[in-house]
Amino acid sequence: ALDKGGLSKSCQVIIRPHPIYFKFNDGVSKKQDELDRLVSMVDEHEDLYLDFPEILSRKVDYDMPQSEMSKLGATLNYSDVVLCFYSSMMLEASIFDTPVVNMGMYAKNKIPMSTLETWIHLSRVIETGGVRNAYTEEELLKYVNEYLDNPAKDQDGRRLIVDNESGPARGEAGKNIGQFLLEFIERK
Repeated sequence: ALDKGGLSKSCQVIIRPHPIYFKFNDGVSKKQDELDRLVSMVDEHEDLYLDFPEILSRKVDYDMPQSEMSKLGATLNYSDVVLCFYSSMMLEASIFDTPVVNMGMYAKNKIPMSTLETWIHLSRVIETGGVRNAYTEEELLKYVNEYLDNPAKDQDGRRLIVDNESGPARGEAGKNIGQFLLEFIERK
């Protein structure tokens, strides 16, 4: 769609692989073939970019510096649409009121979408109407174009996602957990 003019607006696409892509076994990424394929795709498409997260550990795939969190937040904030595969990015993008399309046309671990979408943590988000689920490439293109043309579409659902999933003390979870643990220790 980038190359053939199938998008309603001129776009750039940033691909940010999940941190699990950088988990290593004996010095080799478990997903090296997929990473290589992404690099070759970027070489072939002028408006396609890769954003590899900085991973500090070769054993813990989520060990990233704070600067990565800031960069990801900025990326979500300034993106027009986020495409993901039923990930926590649905929540994070909603915090920034960025439209989300789940790419349900690609099976993950051979789990049918109809099963995946019944999982409690995913169904709660999907039921808000704040995200779209594309099961075909045609639907994906349709939803992306709808959001490019009308970024406010499904905005009420995104607000509901934030209200339902972020809790009352947004941005203070670490502090609250720490306080709880301190109080628990003091009681013992």
